[in-house]
Amino acid sequence: MANAVIFSDIMAHLVGRVDTELTALGFTGTRVGILADDTDSQVILRRDGGTRRSKTIMTDSIGVNVYETSYANAETLARTVMAVFDDLPNGTPIVDVVPESSIQDVTDLKAQRRFMRFAVDHRGTNL
Repeated sequence: MANAVIFSDIMAHLVGRVDTELTALGFTGTRVGILADDTDSQVILRRDGGTRRSKTIMTDSIGVNVYETSYANAETLARTVMAVFDDLPNGTPIVDVVPESSIQDVTDLKAQRRFMRFAVDHRGTNL
């Protein structure tokens, strides 16, 4: 298995990075995770498939739902999340992020919700 490549848990990596960045930007009450709950302010990440682009690069399509209590808060948080994703590539493991959709309003009877999707290229390492 000299040529085998293993990829990191990209979802755990993304949750940690997005949470750290949002906290640093003052969104201390915003929960970041992969499963939604009844928290008023949250960013929920979902892997929507992907492809292996080369021996060492995987591309995952990441859907992001933003939940907030008001229109203004939802817009602010969604625009901030878009900027955070733009800043994620650093080579370890994320090498590129491309928006697949802009911020979209989503009809939700319980809260203000926004949705966006990103193609996240990440590098694997030798096994």
